[in-house]
Amino acid sequence: MKKFLVRASVVAACAAGAVLVWQTIRDLSTAEELWHPITDPVE
Repeated sequence: MKKFLVRASVVAACAAGAVLVWQTIRDLSTAEELWHPITDPVE
């Protein structure tokens, strides 16, 4: 049972890390979209 709990906690930690990374990438891409018109104005 202890091995299962350790494995489950490792999987949960990996999933949480993946979600954090995905959210960070999403935030960065959103920021890039916001900055894009400022750095490259469309005329």
